[in-house]
Amino acid sequence: MKDGGVRSRYPVKWLMALLVCIGLLNWGCCDDCPECEQADLVEDTTPDITDIPAEVQPDVVIDPVVDIPEEVQQDIVEEVQTDVSDVVVPPEAVVVAGPVSVTGRYTQEGQQALWGIQAAVTWVNEVYGGVTIDGVAHPLEFQYTDDASGGSTVADITNAYCDDDEVSFIMGPYSSGFTNIAAPITEACDKILLNVGGASDSIMAQGYENVVQILTPGSQYHLGILEMIAQAVGTSDTLDLALAYENDAFSKSVAAGVRAAVEDHWNYDIVFDGTYPAGAVDEALGTFVASLIGSDPDVIVGGGHAVDSRALTRVLDAQGFQPSAMSLLVGPANANFYEMVEACPPPCDFLNHPAEGVMAPAQWALGVTYNQADIEEQGGTWFGPSQNEFLDLFHEAAGLDKTPAYQAAQGAAAILVLVMAIEEAGSLDTDEVRAALEGLDVVTLYGGFVVDETGKQVAHSMVEIQWQYGQMAIIWPEEARTGNLVYPMP
Repeated sequence: MKDGGVRSRYPVKWLMALLVCIGLLNWGCCDDCPECEQADLVEDTTPDITDIPAEVQPDVVIDPVVDIPEEVQQDIVEEVQTDVSDVVVPPEAVVVAGPVSVTGRYTQEGQQALWGIQAAVTWVNEVYGGVTIDGVAHPLEFQYTDDASGGSTVADITNAYCDDDEVSFIMGPYSSGFTNIAAPITEACDKILLNVGGASDSIMAQGYENVVQILTPGSQYHLGILEMIAQAVGTSDTLDLALAYENDAFSKSVAAGVRAAVEDHWNYDIVFDGTYPAGAVDEALGTFVASLIGSDPDVIVGGGHAVDSRALTRVLDAQGFQPSAMSLLVGPANANFYEMVEACPPPCDFLNHPAEGVMAPAQWALGVTYNQADIEEQGGTWFGPSQNEFLDLFHEAAGLDKTPAYQAAQGAAAILVLVMAIEEAGSLDTDEVRAALEGLDVVTLYGGFVVDETGKQVAHSMVEIQWQYGQMAIIWPEEARTGNLVYPMP
């Protein structure tokens, strides 16, 4: 339509389609063939555009049976062309990506982390409104590839995401060993690695500039439980302590923290200090457990991850030994630990179940109700969904039959603090977002987040749990306690 013309209520695209149809029907027909009779019928029933009221006709009325002049063709082209300035281009997504152990020995931990990440991404996009940079809300996207719980695969995936210009930030893999593989790769490609699965103190001692830790360091894991037991028995009594842990970086870091704390505090005597192979199952633990039992400890601390912690619990029970207290890493902090150790259909004999009384340090547990009102009343900053909101979003990702473990809350927290830092920086620039992360002091459903200049987490507190009558009870911190310490174990 030319400037100053009246825009027709009958779109030119519709008229063109009509003309093409009429032209095709008339072309190549004769007066007495059946096809022409059908064409005539169509033509007779086709509305004549000249009947359109003058005030709504296009500038040029086109005779459907004549060739379209070039100048009219140009008018039509101009009419149907879209001014690119009127096109609304959706904002580009902010992409976070990383390797996830969907299969392999870390499948339970990896899958939990994935569901938590997905729940947080949904909250950011659908509730919070996206990631706002310079006044524009961008959708958040998480991409992942299954690393099959393999170190070389973690390296390949991390390298691929480093090379992908659409990926701005890397989510770290599960386990300290795999995080130690990913960290130098992301450091070399100048992308921030959100350390969501590597608690080993050694990771954050390497001098990395762009590794930011979400979880409490491993050296702090068992200390709360040892303190609780010491208080329960009295400071004058000496307890024989056994360290029985998996032979990997994370578990060694935890054991080192226990040794240092025992030397400086409490009245424990270390009577056994040994490791078993990484990923060990029941059959591989027989000889190790026999040596452990030979030391006759009052308290056992150790473990490593879900599979070996379950196995250690079963083998100790099978060999007829029960200490007064036992705290193991990772495994008992998962909601299905009791059933995975030994099925216990009703009526369950809880007091004779191998998992009854077993304790664990956890980064988080369902029921630890950090909440916005309390945090803000204390002058703090809250960000993200409430625990109940998170639980609903987790179930959307995982299914109603799944219960979030601490790895899920950990993954969610990584997403939430990253979003805060991006918005604070007003950019996706690595240096600017890294500086913003270091400047954050915030509480999420997972707990506190503050990192020092090395990226090490310094504000997050551990939770201590114990299995009591087939249920996971929170025995510390006091404000979240759902049960009291049972000592000695039943």
